[in-house]
Amino acid sequence: IGTPLTGSARLPLPQLIVEKDRAYDQQQQLLSSMAAGGAAQGALGASQRSLQPETLTSLQAAVFDHEMCGGGSDAWWLYKIRVEYAQGGRPVGFTLKRRYREFRALHQHLRGAPQLAAAMPDFPPRHVLLRQGERFAEKRQMELQAYLQRLLVNVHIRCSNEMRYFLNLDQSCDVPRPYSVSSSSATL
Repeated sequence: IGTPLTGSARLPLPQLIVEKDRAYDQQQQLLSSMAAGGAAQGALGASQRSLQPETLTSLQAAVFDHEMCGGGSDAWWLYKIRVEYAQGGRPVGFTLKRRYREFRALHQHLRGAPQLAAAMPDFPPRHVLLRQGERFAEKRQMELQAYLQRLLVNVHIRCSNEMRYFLNLDQSCDVPRPYSVSSSSATL
């Protein structure tokens, strides 16, 4: 797939190494369980058993840009996310856009799953008065990037229906959610 996606907001190196090691161990256990046809732990549904293990292990996503939509007092920011993974040994990648409220809805759904609640990182706070400026959008982009990376380190969150739906990896999930899927453009 190429160079790993990174953001300017990163975990301290020792903490990142520990979290990645822990995530790797969890991922290997999950993949072994899936290969054996057993039920996976956590908030994983039956549909995950059909995913290829390489997709789960190679999944990367990064919040890399932002754009303002609307105008005046009705303006809002969209954050662009690049998603990459391997499928059948070939790299797949696409870009999608999400609003802050869609990230927040994802956070609320993941936090509502008892198996995932303890692993949830803090969510970037809302700033009602500062939402129009470019500096604000850049700061929020970095916060959302750091948040997304912390989610993806945990294999159970990475493989959850909610995360797969949020990243447009599975349109067929029957998990009710208030956020909508924004349009994505394939850039293969």
